[in-house]
Amino acid sequence: GLGIVLSLAVPARALYISILENSREGISHRVLNGMTTHASFGPEEAHTWLPLVATFSSGLAGGIAAVAAQCLVVPMDVISQRQMVMEPAAYARDGSAISVARSIVQREGIAGLFRGFGLSIFSSMPTGTLW
Repeated sequence: GLGIVLSLAVPARALYISILENSREGISHRVLNGMTTHASFGPEEAHTWLPLVATFSSGLAGGIAAVAAQCLVVPMDVISQRQMVMEPAAYARDGSAISVARSIVQREGIAGLFRGFGLSIFSSMPTGTLW
């Protein structure tokens, strides 16, 4: 299970940080634009709300980034957990991450790789919005 964890944990974190950093400013810009366009705020008045908008934008961007990262983390966890519970002989024969993933998809469909996705989102989104 260590191989699959090492091969996907770093890309998942990179995906999280990339989405967080690239979406935060865009969300903030859209919120400020919406305030001046649709909520009848003037530019000066909208500027006074900037700390709140920045906090909201960072939280929303973090939540979006957490969901995206879990799209890599959850399949990694499922494959790793299946490898950990395999009998030694079965692991020696069919224990590679690719073999385990292929077996899951053949028996359970692609959804089998995402078992526990909802609970994972439930636990990672609060952390993602605060980080």
